[in-house]
Amino acid sequence: MKLRNVWVLIGAVLVVAGFCLGWFGLRGFGGGLFVNGWQVIAFAKDRALAYALLYLLPVGALLAGFVAWVDRRAAGTLAMLVGGAFLGWGAVEVLRLLYHTTFAGLWITALGALVLFVAGVETRSHA
Repeated sequence: MKLRNVWVLIGAVLVVAGFCLGWFGLRGFGGGLFVNGWQVIAFAKDRALAYALLYLLPVGALLAGFVAWVDRRAAGTLAMLVGGAFLGWGAVEVLRLLYHTTFAGLWITALGALVLFVAGVETRSHA
């Protein structure tokens, strides 16, 4: 196994372990409510296909981990697909949540901060 494939294997282990740990939660009054990846999948019965597709995350991670032992190129491709798909889905879900729970002031402020950052980098690089 090459060193690059060790990182695929480490990523696969982290995905499976993280899937079992809490993703969302509320704390207070000496207790809390926590939801992990498996519980998010349990909501798939009432939700769209996107939630049911979450099953592919741990399955794909395990498959990438096993393939890392055999085929370096296939493991890299599978790791990119599984990781990229989850990151894309997560970004869409976070943006959807923010869209429903925030107001224009936050978005205008974020846009202004982005403009400041890019302008600062650009100005600094040419100074």
